[in-house]
Amino acid sequence: MVALSARALRLIDAAIDKRAPTAARDRWLAWRERYPGIRERHDGQRDIGEPAAIPEDVAEVVLAALAGWKQQLEGELRNCPDWDEYKIAELDNQISYVAAVSARVAGATEKRQRESWFQRLGHRAVF
Repeated sequence: MVALSARALRLIDAAIDKRAPTAARDRWLAWRERYPGIRERHDGQRDIGEPAAIPEDVAEVVLAALAGWKQQLEGELRNCPDWDEYKIAELDNQISYVAAVSARVAGATEKRQRESWFQRLGHRAVF
């Protein structure tokens, strides 16, 4: 199960908006509507619900979009002048955050959850 922060959801939304084809974007948005995690209310407050496993197809969409986003940031970092330490630090932090969100999503898929459950029971999962 995963509880994604509002910041992580904004990052994923932005990456999918820029990187995912329409069908993949629609799949993400359909799951996002039902996601019981943090929800922004019309009054600016947040409701925090229960964590949820991410379906494999949704995770693939998210991970592909985040990988593209990370590659773009790494390209910007390679092209950043050495004297611009602030920009280098900012890009490095963004790359690290994208990698952390990607790892979180990869570990929260439904398949991973089943495998983890079987391992806790001492069984080997075969899917």
